[in-house]
Amino acid sequence: MIPIQELLFSIDTKANSLSNLKGKYIPDETKIEVLNLVQIKLVLKKLDPNNTLGLGMGAFNKRYQDLQILQVPYEKVSLTKVANDLLNSYSVSINSLSKPIIVPVNAYVTADKGNCKDRILDVIDIVKQGDLRLKIVSPHFSPNFNYQETLGMISSDIFYVYGDSSNSFTIKDLYLSYLRYPVNMDVTGYIHLDGTASTNVNCELDGYLMNELVDLAIEEIADATANQGQSQLSRIRTKENE
Repeated sequence: MIPIQELLFSIDTKANSLSNLKGKYIPDETKIEVLNLVQIKLVLKKLDPNNTLGLGMGAFNKRYQDLQILQVPYEKVSLTKVANDLLNSYSVSINSLSKPIIVPVNAYVTADKGNCKDRILDVIDIVKQGDLRLKIVSPHFSPNFNYQETLGMISSDIFYVYGDSSNSFTIKDLYLSYLRYPVNMDVTGYIHLDGTASTNVNCELDGYLMNELVDLAIEEIADATANQGQSQLSRIRTKENE
């Protein structure tokens, strides 16, 4: 957790020119708006392999640790068989999850076949829609009760899981581990656009990410105020943080 007052103070310190005492006043509500924007950018940067090191979340322990606070472990949701689907799919809306999802991490399902009940099948791949038809008939990827494997896909906010072509088993529940959105930060002292009073809400990311978060915020503010020197300096610090 990062106390919101520390974040706001750090932004003021880095945004102001302390050497000549020339400061720029940035309202708290503006800083909060920027912080909530850049914390999503920070999470996506950790997930994206197109970063400075070319590595995503699962590449090594630090990147995983950076986001572990946001991971929801294997939430159970019931699946419904999709009618008249030749690919024998089961589905659930991702909006039914308890938290707003950024990306899935891992998944498995329970399935029945004859007297064998509640067998666990791992969702070995959450495929792109364009790859589904190829993988579902592949001997290496096709759903198989005996091998305890199946496939998943997300399309139009629906999570799909697939049975085998012979409809030999029934899939029941999905257990999905996923990365959720971080809560929005806030600070007391102003009124939101909807008329409600602001309250103190700290950043829930780990404390060692504070400098990285602040540098992204300064970069955003510098870009918005056409401060090229500060913007370039913040981008250099962001790469060093990575």
